[in-house]
Amino acid sequence: MADGDNTAPPPVTFFLKFNGTVKKVQKHLKELDDLLDAYNEKFPEAKAEAKDTSFHMKEKQFNVEMTLESVADVYRGAVITVKVKDDSKEATLKRQLEEMKSKIQALEGGMNPAKRQRRDDNETKDGASASDGGNQTKTGPVLAI
Repeated sequence: MADGDNTAPPPVTFFLKFNGTVKKVQKHLKELDDLLDAYNEKFPEAKAEAKDTSFHMKEKQFNVEMTLESVADVYRGAVITVKVKDDSKEATLKRQLEEMKSKIQALEGGMNPAKRQRRDDNETKDGASASDGGNQTKTGPVLAI
């Protein structure tokens, strides 16, 4: 009796890579959740949920890295890189981005109020000459503070 619907496909041998560590897996794959199960089995110290995890591998024919959308793309000997979303890292990067944006806006908008303005090279140290008792009128550009 050859019933193609009830026979399970042979297990696929592939490799899971996470944080520089590669582990061999031999498993029947029917859906992406099977990859997540394999990851959680091989890397129990870093368990993840499906919503925080993506799987990437190089496409066999063109050698281009792609995000797995179906286990049908997994081939024998594939190295599948597991990427887990890290909320704390993402929040830190967002905060740093916002800080950099505000610094750029301050620089583009003129003076940075936290820093002193530079003197013009034509001015003396106190803005006047010693010979007139400090009552000399400045010439040149006038900058508002």
